[in-house]
Amino acid sequence: MSESKKLIIITGGAQGLGKEIASTLHNSGKHELVLVDINEELLKKTSQDLGCSFYVCDVSNYSQVSALIKVIIEEHGPIDVLLNNAGVMITGPLEGYSPENIKKTFDVNTLGPIYMSHAAVPHMKEKKSGIILNVVSTAGIVAKAERTIYNASKHALAGFTDCLRDELAPFGISVLGIYPSLINTDLFKNAGFDRDMHDSLEPADVAKVVEFMLSFDKMQLTQVVLKDINHQ
Repeated sequence: MSESKKLIIITGGAQGLGKEIASTLHNSGKHELVLVDINEELLKKTSQDLGCSFYVCDVSNYSQVSALIKVIIEEHGPIDVLLNNAGVMITGPLEGYSPENIKKTFDVNTLGPIYMSHAAVPHMKEKKSGIILNVVSTAGIVAKAERTIYNASKHALAGFTDCLRDELAPFGISVLGIYPSLINTDLFKNAGFDRDMHDSLEPADVAKVVEFMLSFDKMQLTQVVLKDINHQ
């Protein structure tokens, strides 16, 4: 890896917002990207399109995550940025959720970023630098009917992000949170969103903000909330 390029890990990088972020960062020519996803077929295609490395991993499985971080460091060098983007969404009344879906939502949305950070932080502490950026969502700061489990998982991630920021600041590590509202991706469509998407954000616009947030070494844009101008 060129010394001038930052090594960035993007979870959920095969599609949706993660893919758009990867494309934007790739086009800048300033970064070496490593994409991580559970969907091997889509992950291979996206990585081939962008010409970057990829690893299949279930971020809710700590043994896989621990092994992943070790392999990435061995094959690519120190991690500069960990971008926790992988997520799942379910909607509907509480009693309509299965225990399995409830667990999966917290496993991916909350434990995924925690596990990835847990595995990466010791290495960032060694080099006394690094950035962890968690894609939280406005679901982490608002309450919505029939989004109890999804929003609860994101509220937990928001709390983790804020606490970890204070914990790692003395070590020169920045912990950032981006809070986009509804995004025009398959994540929302697959969750059964039956609504007009006219007030949704475009993934490309969110990706540009992520790129901007990662452009600072000493300044932290800690809680960036994004909403479409028509979003209520």
